[in-house]
Amino acid sequence: MSSRGSGGCVTTAYEMMIFLKAFFGGGLFDISILDELSSYNRLQTSMWPICYGSGYMRIPLNGLTTLFMGKGELKGHSGSTGSFAFYYPTKDLFIVGDLNQMKTPSLPVRLSMRIAMMAK
Repeated sequence: MSSRGSGGCVTTAYEMMIFLKAFFGGGLFDISILDELSSYNRLQTSMWPICYGSGYMRIPLNGLTTLFMGKGELKGHSGSTGSFAFYYPTKDLFIVGDLNQMKTPSLPVRLSMRIAMMAK
């Protein structure tokens, strides 16, 4: 089931992984353009520490949220129904999934941050 306002896009985790790898790996466009798109804005306080711009979220892992124990950042997106697709360039790690819930919108981001922090 999809939400009407979201555009009704339905996919699988496998397909999200293919798209995420193509997006950040240069399969869709020259990825050097991502470095040129430097306008990332912080979202409202309730979404801290997420920055948004160029169509995706950037979540720093080296700040207060992770008690300064993380490195780098997550790049990707999280949906309102619990779906998420993030890339962690520091470890070349792709994290995709769906928690199938709307009660706690921050849960997919927190889970992705935790997975990235645990990556060896």
